[in-house]
Amino acid sequence: MALYRLIGGSFQVVDHQPVIQGDTIGQVLDLDPALAEQLIMGGAALLPEEQAAQIFTAEDWKAHDTPVKMLQAAPEFHDKLRAARVAHHELRAKLNAPAPQQPVAPELIVATVIEQKEA
Repeated sequence: MALYRLIGGSFQVVDHQPVIQGDTIGQVLDLDPALAEQLIMGGAALLPEEQAAQIFTAEDWKAHDTPVKMLQAAPEFHDKLRAARVAHHELRAKLNAPAPQQPVAPELIVATVIEQKEA
């Protein structure tokens, strides 16, 4: 299990027991990393807590613990929230990227070409 911070809209996973619900920006969820990856790839705005902690302080979350307080927050808080969302999009792109292919050894390519010429 690992900690993830919700940095965007709410979500709910009803086919999991217990039901997983992220409903408040700043909420910390303790999730299996494989499940968290699936949620992130599916659109849940989650960021690993250690990554979120590089952007936000505990005081940031305490001072902005309701939607009204977030709306009234200073531009610096919104800049941090924007940076967290950029980090989330980069993480999601990384998770959705195709797996790198292993390069083929040059000797195998040469052997294949020679076999095709002999045939």
